Amino acid sequence: MIDYLNKLLDEKNAKYLLVNSTNEFLTEFNDLNQNARYHLTGFNGSAGDVIYSKDKIWLFVDPRYHELAQIQVKDKNIEIVKLSLSQSFLDGLKSIIEDKNDKILINPKKISFNFFKLFSSYFENYEFLNSDPVLDFIKPQKIDTGIPLSFVPKYISGLSAFQKINKLKKHLKSDEDALFISNLADIAYFTNLRSYTQNYSSTFFARIIVFKNKPSILFTDFIIPEKNDFKNALKVLKQNDYIDFLNNCNHIKNILINKNAINLFDYNFLSIKFNIKPDNFSSNLKAIKTKEEINHLRSAFKRTDNVMKQVQNIVNSDEKIHEAKLFDIIETEFRNSQKATNLSFSPIVGFGSNSSIIHYSVPNENCNLKTGDFVLVDTGGYFEGGYATDITRTFCRGIPNNQQKQIYTFVLKAFLNAFFAKNVKNGYKLDKIARNILNAKKNDGFLFNHALGHGVGVNVHEMPPSISKSKFSKRKLKPNMVFTIEPGLYKEKCFGVRLENTVYTVKKGNKLKIKTFVKFPFEEKCIDFSLLSKDEKRLFRKYKRMTK
Repeated sequence: MIDYLNKLLDEKNAKYLLVNSTNEFLTEFNDLNQNARYHLTGFNGSAGDVIYSKDKIWLFVDPRYHELAQIQVKDKNIEIVKLSLSQSFLDGLKSIIEDKNDKILINPKKISFNFFKLFSSYFENYEFLNSDPVLDFIKPQKIDTGIPLSFVPKYISGLSAFQKINKLKKHLKSDEDALFISNLADIAYFTNLRSYTQNYSSTFFARIIVFKNKPSILFTDFIIPEKNDFKNALKVLKQNDYIDFLNNCNHIKNILINKNAINLFDYNFLSIKFNIKPDNFSSNLKAIKTKEEINHLRSAFKRTDNVMKQVQNIVNSDEKIHEAKLFDIIETEFRNSQKATNLSFSPIVGFGSNSSIIHYSVPNENCNLKTGDFVLVDTGGYFEGGYATDITRTFCRGIPNNQQKQIYTFVLKAFLNAFFAKNVKNGYKLDKIARNILNAKKNDGFLFNHALGHGVGVNVHEMPPSISKSKFSKRKLKPNMVFTIEPGLYKEKCFGVRLENTVYTVKKGNKLKIKTFVKFPFEEKCIDFSLLSKDEKRLFRKYKRMTK
């Protein structure tokens, strides 16, 4: 492969090649078989991109993957660029590529329009490729589209696809407007269709174009089930027919798009023929869950709690077990005992010092559970509704030591203060509440190097809402938004603690309150109650009553 890529650089008179982890739909959990960055580096994290040159390869990872990348990337010619929580991928590129006039090759289908807008404001010499050269060399097997999609009935979704599409139609102002959707979670939501052919996903490859007074078009190669609730709201064409179709849409002048979720190729294609109007209406609509969706999620989390109960029983037993075996048990428990249709992400199972690796995804059959070890388990599944669940707990085999109890208790303090925050306005405020508590342990080497939470829906990570330090988190939270609260503290080569509940907002008078889907308890043997204030002890008792 290296010779193949070097030849391409020579032919294009270029110095660098940008290699991405995603696909043309910019999905987070891209199938590893279709993940160019994985084939080049062996790193299997859900995020992280590469700059390739003849002399060196740079892999850029955020703090969730600093330790994991070190474990997985063995090639001495690959340098891991560890971005801080406040650094972007573009910041990392600027630090590596000293001459902004050096030519960079880019696949426009693998980067977002918004990223390119920032990228091109700094780097001046680039060339677009027609395909992904890494995958051209690998020639991976294509995704199977021959299995019919699954239909989500109205008693789970709350609204039919016909009703949802009509909401989008009403958003359009005139017959000259059309809405272009390429975000797969949005498409799964608005069609009430799901696919479980890929690991850690319930979406399917497609695009939708919505017109005000004409049937909308769903472009996909997947088989539409006979049982659906489209009525006359949607017609179906082949996935790649969208280009020819739009070239013949002479009555349309304006295309509404979500600039955060469209790849550069699609944006450039649309901008030649239409006026582009930024619009996030579809994602915003999806973020507000119906009462039926909330009820379904309650059932889904009850089954997710059951999986975690099995984990707790194993940790508290004398059973000899290694990380890989517990990983397998979790997957089997979801699929067989709890009838999950898929897992929402690859389970994170870390024993001892591996619990400090935030997104640890290489469970080791040589890492056996020992007395005194912390065990961090982060997992979730999909059930018949195709909505993700997400939970994290930290356990201890035997009795924790004083340091373990102290760190666990500080993480619990952060959770309680965020969960019971008064007048919940936005995710930025929640993140700040938790971060102020957790920052007290910095001097002890324990860091909180990720966001406090994320939206949850068809994908396990969705936005809106955002629960972090970012500017997006300053947007108002609304009733029936679903997200996680997951404070954590981690010290490399020592241990880590994360406590995560997926929660939702409800309106009480003029204020928002938070309720939890997760009922699985925290580990009281890991809590140093002397470190909790009087008010925090009251909140803990209140939380226990809520989750009985």
